[in-house]
Amino acid sequence: MSLPSKPLADLKVIELGTLIAGPFASRICAEFGAEVIKVESPDGGDPLRKWRKLYEGTSLWWFVQARNKQSITLNLKHEAGREVLKKLLSEADILIENFRPGVLEKLGLGWDVLHALNPKLVMVRLSGFGQTGPMKDQPGFGAVGESMGGLRYITGFEDRPPVRTGISIGDSIAALWGVIGALMALRHREVNGGSGQVVDVALYEAIFAMMESMVPEFDVFGFIRERTGNIMPGITPSSIHTSSDGKHIQIGANGDAIFKRFMQAIGRQDLADDVTLASNDGRDARRDEIYGVIDRWVGALPLEQVLATLNQAEVPASRIFSAEDMFHDPQFLAREMLLSAKLPDGKAFKMPGIVPKLSDTPGEVNWVGPELGEHNEQVLSELGYSSEQIANLRSDGAI
Repeated sequence: MSLPSKPLADLKVIELGTLIAGPFASRICAEFGAEVIKVESPDGGDPLRKWRKLYEGTSLWWFVQARNKQSITLNLKHEAGREVLKKLLSEADILIENFRPGVLEKLGLGWDVLHALNPKLVMVRLSGFGQTGPMKDQPGFGAVGESMGGLRYITGFEDRPPVRTGISIGDSIAALWGVIGALMALRHREVNGGSGQVVDVALYEAIFAMMESMVPEFDVFGFIRERTGNIMPGITPSSIHTSSDGKHIQIGANGDAIFKRFMQAIGRQDLADDVTLASNDGRDARRDEIYGVIDRWVGALPLEQVLATLNQAEVPASRIFSAEDMFHDPQFLAREMLLSAKLPDGKAFKMPGIVPKLSDTPGEVNWVGPELGEHNEQVLSELGYSSEQIANLRSDGAI
């Protein structure tokens, strides 16, 4: 028996999402073989189409975020538009949505209706605060989730206000939890004989789940983790340093054997042999001294020489990569993390590669983000609508 070439082949995913969390979750499904139909409003579609850098009027981000997806337009305020969606969902495996809780219910498309329509359907719901609780009806973006979930509080330097990461990390982490939950629900359905179920992901909880030992440290010791800049108290040495040519490098030498090799490589045999520095707790007690030693050594040398010394000593380290660095790095190239693709006008461009790497059924990119409603006729025809019916839906404002 031949196996499908992609792990999610034969799965149909319907996306009712905009911007980041929902669309990123369905993008992952599409990269690994699922048929993903993205439902957009006829009135401009997903706002991400116009976010950040635009090429010929369309966001470059859009071409990545919506790759491998089909785009159809449905006016969900129109009864005929909702009927089309119901037909899609009656034969779908997964619905991914990131509306505010209650929106689908007001449209007559709540879980009770959809579960009755298709008992096998898995519904992934991504929202700011989840489908329950006193805050469920409040709007919540990724930045709010990062703040409430604890990430913003510990990010930055102790003498300055909290800072954000350079990307919408809260939305993306929530999307990953959504995909994990969907795959768990599918396994329960297919292996255990269960029915479809709801995967409820709150953005703040997606971040909160990543907060390591923050909860027990407070509960047991009353300790509140604070902002500490580039160092991680309790894990020493691990920080960012600046070379003589003004470039930045992350060095992680917090392993006991690694620290010893590091000190030997920079000519500090005295610190390598110091028994009080042989374990992490001893090093952390003297972290200011250790970071001073490392700062002086890195600051006296150009970056490439620092990297060469650390690589020779097998000390984990990396320059702080910009996009330009990535484009020329042999590791990125060897792992196919910069894929070649073409924009609608034929212009070549690079997009991020596929993660994770599967040895037997790898993901792939077949096309970039589609035009708004590009697949209306195709999808509706497959649902049994005639050309005349499709024309009527369009003239009535349903699509």
